[in-house]
Amino acid sequence: MNTSNTPENIDIFERYQRLEYQHIADAHFRTMDSISAFFRYYLLLMGLPISAMAVLFGFGPAGNINTALHSIRVPGVVGTGVFALVGFCVMIYVVNLRMDVILYARTANSVRKYCYDNSKLSVDQQLSYRVLPQSRFLPRYYETIYFVPVVVTFGFINSLYLLAFLYLLLDISSWWIPVLTAVAFVTLHCAVYRSIANTREKLYLKSLSIGVDIDGVLNQHREQFSKWLLEKFNIRLDAEAIATIPVHEGHNNVSRDHEVAIFNDPTFWTSMPPIDEAARVLCEIHNTLNVPIYYFTNRPWPDNTSLPKKQRTASVKRWKTVATRVIRESNLPKLGRLMLWIRVELGFVKPLHAITKIWLRANGFFPQRVFFESNSRKVANFGASVSNRFAEATKRQIRIFVEDNLENANRLSPICDVVFLMDHPYNHGDERKTLGNVLRVASWDEVYNKIRSFS
Repeated sequence: MNTSNTPENIDIFERYQRLEYQHIADAHFRTMDSISAFFRYYLLLMGLPISAMAVLFGFGPAGNINTALHSIRVPGVVGTGVFALVGFCVMIYVVNLRMDVILYARTANSVRKYCYDNSKLSVDQQLSYRVLPQSRFLPRYYETIYFVPVVVTFGFINSLYLLAFLYLLLDISSWWIPVLTAVAFVTLHCAVYRSIANTREKLYLKSLSIGVDIDGVLNQHREQFSKWLLEKFNIRLDAEAIATIPVHEGHNNVSRDHEVAIFNDPTFWTSMPPIDEAARVLCEIHNTLNVPIYYFTNRPWPDNTSLPKKQRTASVKRWKTVATRVIRESNLPKLGRLMLWIRVELGFVKPLHAITKIWLRANGFFPQRVFFESNSRKVANFGASVSNRFAEATKRQIRIFVEDNLENANRLSPICDVVFLMDHPYNHGDERKTLGNVLRVASWDEVYNKIRSFS
């Protein structure tokens, strides 16, 4: 039973929100102090060379200043170049600190909204008491009035050192070259600030991809297995009665040998029926949200380890023959078909991998990438040298994942914002094992409606 909405859990969440607000407010003011301190240190640092020059050479006529500058030309070139570069990097660091301040303010706004929404105050009372905003989209990351002047100040001071660097290095005498250089450098500061703000607004802490399992999510694998079990072994097993995966672990009349015989037949995979609405919904999700979609599967077939050498050779030949036929009949471009066939023949691509990619394309699934997991897919450690759904979900910041395996769904829940668990008899088990952000769904239309509500 799902107990996420019990009074105890609600009370825990409210206490968490209060603590979150306190910590975020403290972090907000600490970061503001850090910005002020960094700016003071920056001004002190950038003023040191000018003060040193004044002490060493005085403020004589322009000719004396030129003579003094050229007397230290080599260290002057190095020093002014370093100061210009360091000043630019300090500006980027201070801008990111300011972005953190805004992120903390938005988080505090969200907590404030939760508190007001769950209070017993009327809307009029809320408006009369509330001064600060409760929108998680305010304040804006790009602050024209508040922070652009700070960036321009950085740009102006840094451009002075850049001009000194160019003057000592190139002996520039024309007045318009340093002026254009200074304007360009200040403009670069503003452009970098705008770019960082846009990144924070649109990309930072927001994953832009969706992960999808294949078997049991995009295809009718239970129905296919039941059909083949009846045709090959005359064993009748209703698809809805399959309550365990692998099937032989929960059904005495189905053995491991039956499963291997079925899965080792390449036509089992080429004739796999898709779920009707899956391609349509994924296409709508891709077009609506403009996000990449990654597909994951663990298909270690054919399994020829128990076969004699002669039969093993025949099995490998058959799989390549079927893969070649599928490639030839596919809607891939001619060059694409040729290259894929060559890779299969040379052993760089497994026949089932080629069959899977072509099956996806033939049934309207156009993935950005397909990940074929090895038997080490259970390793969830991102630092491990494996490519599996857990590591890739972390690496690619996959926000939403669609699964049919309860264990995998729970292990993906700390990585993804939401994990949809396609409802099957074999993934029911104990409902209490389903974590809070693992949502059980009955169809792809339900997935689409929930994703729209999140967006």
